[in-house]
Amino acid sequence: IRRQRQMCIRDRATPNPFRDQFVVQHFPTPQNIEFMQLISSTGQVVWQQRIALGQPGIVLGPNLLQVNTANLASGVYVLQIVYRNRKTETIRMVKL
Repeated sequence: IRRQRQMCIRDRATPNPFRDQFVVQHFPTPQNIEFMQLISSTGQVVWQQRIALGQPGIVLGPNLLQVNTANLASGVYVLQIVYRNRKTETIRMVKL
């Protein structure tokens, strides 16, 4: 019997809690991310960004995506990462 190896996807957002920005560290390289969005505690999408490798202002390095949140109010948010295969990963975030 042959077993298929599944790719391990692990995302981390730091710092958390954050102030004006945070960085999403993605393993492996974020080429399979379609978009990311921040959802407020009321369920409103307050930020959304499609991901294109080489996109200025968001891709800091091969595994780092920067999110600017200076215009958001303090509170609890959910960072949702949506992959091209439509799987999602969520991270609870707190803005100070």
